[in-house]
Amino acid sequence: MKHDSYCTAPFEHIYVEKNDIRPCCWWKPSKEIPAVNSGVDPINISSVVNNPKLHEIRKGMISGEKLPPNCIQ
Repeated sequence: MKHDSYCTAPFEHIYVEKNDIRPCCWWKPSKEIPAVNSGVDPINISSVVNNPKLHEIRKGMISGEKLPPNCIQ
C-alpha cells in the first residue's frame, strides 16, 4: 500500500546509476524533479548519502509533505 507522505526507501538505501542518484530504483526522474547529478565520484558514499537534494526529499517526508509525483511505488 502506498502512503501519501512517507516511504522508507530513501532512509534505507540509495540508487546510483552512473552519476545519477535517486532515492530508490522506483523513482522516475522528470523535468520537474530530475535525478540528482552528484557531481562527485559515486564511490564516495558519504557525498552520495549526504546529497542536499536527497536530504530535502527525506525532510519533506518527515514533515508530512505529499510524496513527489516521481515516487511511483
